[in-house]
Amino acid sequence: KREAWNNLGLEMYSKDRVAVVILAGGRDTRIGGGIPKGVLDVGLLSHKSIFQLYVERIRRLQHLVKRKFKRSVHIPLYIMCNRENKEVIEDFF
Repeated sequence: KREAWNNLGLEMYSKDRVAVVILAGGRDTRIGGGIPKGVLDVGLLSHKSIFQLYVERIRRLQHLVKRKFKRSVHIPLYIMCNRENKEVIEDFF
């Protein structure tokens, strides 16, 4: 069953029917000095942020779809944030 769901998901990506939405409205006031949590180093050995990890996963999905369906796809990424975070998040990307 799991393989069937994985195949269905990859097929949806291959038909450009799926996007990724990240809800990033909060700021970290304790650790990062009031910047969005998605741009912070979360303590991994790689020093990657949450946004970096998501983007890498999306790129991996694109690779898997290309391998399976022999066509390149673009998986849209939307980040929903508040006005205070918008500029910092745009600068990050």
